[in-house]
Amino acid sequence: MRRSHLGAVLVLFLAAVLALGPVLSQAVQAQTYKHEPCQVLSGLAEAKKSSREIAAWVSLASGAAGLLLFTALGSPIFGIIAGGIGGLGFFLNTLPSDAERMLANSSGQQKDCYFSLEQLSDSARNARYLSAIANGVGGLAALAFSTYSYDLLYGALYGLGMATYQFLMPSEEEQAFAKVAIVPAQ
Repeated sequence: MRRSHLGAVLVLFLAAVLALGPVLSQAVQAQTYKHEPCQVLSGLAEAKKSSREIAAWVSLASGAAGLLLFTALGSPIFGIIAGGIGGLGFFLNTLPSDAERMLANSSGQQKDCYFSLEQLSDSARNARYLSAIANGVGGLAALAFSTYSYDLLYGALYGLGMATYQFLMPSEEEQAFAKVAIVPAQ
């Protein structure tokens, strides 16, 4: 095994070990504190709303900066494209997230909030696993071809590292569902 491959394997191993710490602490914390489902869904919806609003304003500001920059450099068509992409990003980020829509449709009953959180958690876990598989396959393919070019080794490390991270780290929705107290039948 080459020295660079050994270093790459060591970095990947360290990334996996570092990713296990938060997973284990979240599992312990999830078992310790339990909350009402509507309270957790409301907190999740509020977190999604604030991150969505920040992304919308960043998108709008970057579009405006691109418009001004490209126009100043003498490429108005690229400026219009950059401004349009920024405006589109702003518009897309003003649409409510799934958590916000489910909170609005839950009618305030704990049972509805519980099932909404369960659905959000299952959907996020499936998306996370699919992304981890895609990154893992891409990383393995890049690792297989890294014998031909060392440039692919970094892509392999990135793909395998992201696959490990995505496989081990639960999503925000899964973390929220782990905090929920089991709702009794009503």
